Amino acid sequence: MNRLAEDSIKVTLVVIQEDDNEIRDLNENIKIIRLKKPRLLYALLPLLMTIKKLEGDYVLSTLGYVNLAILFMSHFFSSKVIVREANLLSVLIDNSKYPWLKRFLYNLLYKRADKVFVTSKRMKKEFEDRLNTPKDSLTLFYNPVDDRKIREYSFKSNNFIKSSKILAVLSGRFVEQKGFDRFIEIIPLIKKDISFLFIGDGPEETSLKSRVDELSENNRVHFLKNTDNPWTYYRLADCFLMPSRWEGMPNALLEALCCGTPCIATKESGGVQDIKDLLEDQNQLQIASFGDDFITKVNAIQPKEKNLAQLNSIPKEFTLEYAYSHFLKSLKHPNSRWI
Repeated sequence: MNRLAEDSIKVTLVVIQEDDNEIRDLNENIKIIRLKKPRLLYALLPLLMTIKKLEGDYVLSTLGYVNLAILFMSHFFSSKVIVREANLLSVLIDNSKYPWLKRFLYNLLYKRADKVFVTSKRMKKEFEDRLNTPKDSLTLFYNPVDDRKIREYSFKSNNFIKSSKILAVLSGRFVEQKGFDRFIEIIPLIKKDISFLFIGDGPEETSLKSRVDELSENNRVHFLKNTDNPWTYYRLADCFLMPSRWEGMPNALLEALCCGTPCIATKESGGVQDIKDLLEDQNQLQIASFGDDFITKVNAIQPKEKNLAQLNSIPKEFTLEYAYSHFLKSLKHPNSRWI
């Protein structure tokens, strides 16, 4: 959004929930409209009226349930609709409470989109194989990260002191998806000169900490509350670990690569194969099945070479500037009004 506004394109951000918190790092030329509704259901009519009133050329939505709502209402306004899907269909549909209903809605509504941005080749294939989405509306669009900002912040100092020769970092919401619970279970099988730093918060925080105590691993397992600058810890780390049960395109892993930190991720971690295929040094990312293979790779972690800390390993396809250029090329009339 900021890049669109910087190019003097009119952008309006519509916020559905009752959250009055300041939206950080937003370009001052972007107009904000707050619907202040507790749930999307209560916001449907106000959202439709807002879209019709703004008369934007494009409406962009990036959350699955909001995507469905906007596509459902799309016959009632003239703006073109672009939706971005963040997760694999196999996760969204198969793991939902009513898979048949979700499959029906996706089949019915996603064909109405003028563009569907998918974030990995695997996701694109799932859309082609499982839904009736027109292939010409599907566009592979990798999640961009602001590598310049990440690198700048990563060099700032922090007060964390390594408790062992090797430090591995895990970062994200403390929820089932991220697989931190199952990783903690294998820590006793990992050599003792590796310590672990978990960055984040969430509903599983108490149970994760309790399990670490039960396993008597609290001397080398540390927890840090979610922070505005996790990147300084990514750079300090010798390896970044992602034991996720599922992902779309793993932003935290991309950010770790910006900091020159090698990564180990599960096969289920979304678009990791896309990332690995585009890396100049493919040793920077290892992909493993969770279990013995993952444990073996973690046990093989070595202290990070000093020169790696100066590198930006992220493939150019995931940088902000490349993504913005690709985004504009995918549109017929990018210099328009955006909602």
